[in-house]
Amino acid sequence: MNRTLVFVLVLAALAVAGFLIYKSLAPAPTTQPATSQQNNQNQAQTQNPSQTQQPTTTTPPQTNTTPSQTTQPATSNPQTTTSTPAGDSSPAVYTGKVKSPNVFVQAGIAGVNTLDPAHSYDTASSEIIMNIYDNLIAFDGPSTEKFVPMLATSVPTVENELLKLNADGTMMMTFPIRSGVKFQSGKEMTPEDVVYSFQRIMIHSHPDSPAWIFLEDLLGVEDFGDLAAKVGDDKACQMLIDSVHVDGQNVIFKFPQPSATFLSRIAHGATWGSITNKEYVIAHGGWDGKCEDWRKYYQIDKEKLPLHAAADGTGPFKLERWTPGEVTVLVKNPDYWRGAAKLDRVEFRVVPEFGTRKLMIQQGDADMIDVPRPYISQMKGLAGVRTIYDMPLIADTTAFFNYDIPTEGNPNIGTARMDGQGIPPDFFTDVDVRKAFNYSFNWKEFLDQIYLGEATQPNGPIPSSLPYVNKENPKYFFDSKQAEEHFRKAWGGKLWDLGFKFTIIYNEGNEQRKVAAEMLKENIEALNDKFHIEVRSEPSSTFLDDFRSRKVPLWISGWQSDFPDPHNFIQPYMHSQGAHAVRESLKKIGNFDNEIIAAAHETDPAKRQAIYYHLQQEAYDLAIDIFMVDLTDREWQRTWVNGWSYNPIWPGTVRYLYGVSKQDNGQIDPRILTDMPGSKTDSW
Repeated sequence: MNRTLVFVLVLAALAVAGFLIYKSLAPAPTTQPATSQQNNQNQAQTQNPSQTQQPTTTTPPQTNTTPSQTTQPATSNPQTTTSTPAGDSSPAVYTGKVKSPNVFVQAGIAGVNTLDPAHSYDTASSEIIMNIYDNLIAFDGPSTEKFVPMLATSVPTVENELLKLNADGTMMMTFPIRSGVKFQSGKEMTPEDVVYSFQRIMIHSHPDSPAWIFLEDLLGVEDFGDLAAKVGDDKACQMLIDSVHVDGQNVIFKFPQPSATFLSRIAHGATWGSITNKEYVIAHGGWDGKCEDWRKYYQIDKEKLPLHAAADGTGPFKLERWTPGEVTVLVKNPDYWRGAAKLDRVEFRVVPEFGTRKLMIQQGDADMIDVPRPYISQMKGLAGVRTIYDMPLIADTTAFFNYDIPTEGNPNIGTARMDGQGIPPDFFTDVDVRKAFNYSFNWKEFLDQIYLGEATQPNGPIPSSLPYVNKENPKYFFDSKQAEEHFRKAWGGKLWDLGFKFTIIYNEGNEQRKVAAEMLKENIEALNDKFHIEVRSEPSSTFLDDFRSRKVPLWISGWQSDFPDPHNFIQPYMHSQGAHAVRESLKKIGNFDNEIIAAAHETDPAKRQAIYYHLQQEAYDLAIDIFMVDLTDREWQRTWVNGWSYNPIWPGTVRYLYGVSKQDNGQIDPRILTDMPGSKTDSW
């Protein structure tokens, strides 16, 4: 049995000792005393979770147009959900009083990367943003197919004539905008704010941002700069202005061809569809809405964006402070247009160590926490804690190869040469290297013992919960003989003789990814004593920045759906401008762009399936990545959490807290169990 997996079998017996067995005895994540907790994924901060000082919530005067900005550290309490193994009985029931009934604390692994909806493209940032801002429409409860109005007063349909398919093949959507809604600074929201929000993200068009989601549908490009290169700066900007504009109290979107997914792309939870305050953004140095100088704001660094560390939304919570790597604090917006939230305060704490998170939820200092699958057994017997599990999650985990690694100032590739002390920048362009890595990963042990049977091996880049997955598509499997065979062939036989050395990186606190990385290391190093792999973790925000800068030769990450369509996985994984593919420089080994765009716009299901089947076969033949895990969701929380809801598209762990309160014998949203067959909940 692989030493990276043995420790899972003994976690429960060693929980008190705080050690894991990893073939030989190795230290587990440090368990902190009950009086301290780690609030920062970058550095430990000692603070008493049971004596959290709650700053006074202040509401800016209605004439104040400056939102709160992040300055001071704060405390926060996490929420968690756990799973109950089959056959477990007599769950412990919490009998005490609700702790801090108006304050909700989440303790998680990852911290915020940016608070600007025009740039944010990670789940930790997005779950904060979705509680500060509103969108035009929202998903109807847990459904990913039904919508309800939010800042719009109606959802466009053909029947209500707000959705029109024109004879020339174009499409138009009209959104009537709600009146009387105010931003948290007091300014009334207008249709101009809506238009500006969409136009600004398309002008920003940063490769680390989700701008492509709108550019693709509205302008037919992945990058606004590409459009400008084709038609010129002035015409490109005018096309953008024409694609979304104000008509009285309405906002109209014009599409060059029909889009079947646009409503999903803008629904609440899709934080790039958040409506921002145009006046505030411009006053603080953002794009002025004019075409003359749009290039000044094109692809600027996130730190220069007006909303990077500030916020002014129309949502139920306001930003009080963000201390990067430590905590983000939200307070209730008393003037929220749908009525004030039940909670006064929400704290999202970064707590990388599981032992600390466990103590927090055990003592009631956290309401919800992240629990990596290897630690599920340690949650057993915690009074007042419940798990919600087997919930659908449109997401997967993948190991990504980098085909063009920058060498300057990059410690991750050693000498940057094929000399046994590093790897060259194009190391992974050799298909035999990639196939050898795939044959070195043991899916059966990893899924059975780390995910406890609650995940499956993907058939390729598209999760099994989406249509057009070819369930007969070939998969790689653990085979050390085939791995050795491909390593011997790689680089004309030189690799086997010379060896290599480089670093695999994963985000700190993610034990599943740690085990995956160490499994690759162990199995590959066992083949040849000249093969050397270092495994290193980084705080989540640093990890995001590093792999986006392309300095990481192989990283383990994943993708959670932006909208429920196979295009949202094929595009980021295989399009040359896709979120992961562009950082891999995937175009070095193949160009699939035309097929991907054709599939996205194909209306014939049989033809669309044929294209997706071919792309999945290409992904296998070229071994473009190591597709590791097709996921379901499991969450852990105190039983006093009441009204918690779920949608498989929503980002993060806590997700949306508007309807959440705390009370003895709290209940989750019943639609989680009734509308999502297979979902379950248990108390331990």
